[in-house]
Amino acid sequence: MDPIEQALAILETGDSFQAADVIERDGTAEEVAARYAKASQQLYARRDVARMILLGRMGIDYCLRKAKRVASEDAGESERLLGTAKTMAYNLSVNAWPGWNEPGIELDRSDSRAALDAARLNLRLAGELKRNAEVHGNAHWLVGAQHLALEQHEAAAEQFAKAAEQFKVANKPDYEQMPLGYAAIVNMQHDATRAQGEAELASAQAALAKLGTEDAGFFITQLRAAAAFFSP
Repeated sequence: MDPIEQALAILETGDSFQAADVIERDGTAEEVAARYAKASQQLYARRDVARMILLGRMGIDYCLRKAKRVASEDAGESERLLGTAKTMAYNLSVNAWPGWNEPGIELDRSDSRAALDAARLNLRLAGELKRNAEVHGNAHWLVGAQHLALEQHEAAAEQFAKAAEQFKVANKPDYEQMPLGYAAIVNMQHDATRAQGEAELASAQAALAKLGTEDAGFFITQLRAAAAFFSP
């Protein structure tokens, strides 16, 4: 049986450590990391967020430990494993964000805390791996999004501002407007700044519509859905 299928079957009747043993049996470190990533994706497709987070974190931990172990003898492999850990952390966090309002996805505060932790790791690894400004912008947006989910509004606004700054450096005007729209949604959470936030959101959406890119259109839809979901 395929090790991923076997591991997912074990999750139904056994324990996660037994499933991890199957995933990690045989193969190179990069092959094992790819198995963890694929297994996590399949769990998300099944709308099994709890196990996606569980197995995703185990896969991230595997990559980080292996990267550290081989760093002195194979810097290239170490960097690739760190890159995989970063991707897995990003995917875990973005899949566990309630603002998408995906059918069949139910999240609680514990899930959001785990997602914030993964988002912070993604941001840290973006720095350690010297990723470009666009990657940093996405990383800051994701941390901000998870703070918003946890109603940590000041921290969310700070991260959205940093995201906009990074996208400006990257010369991505449509991406720059996106976190400004999310910062507006933060302001909409409070009576004293709700009107201001609504005006800021409208401004960001108008700027995106004027830019007219494919991503801008997606961001308008995304912001509309998030504003409705987080409506106080």
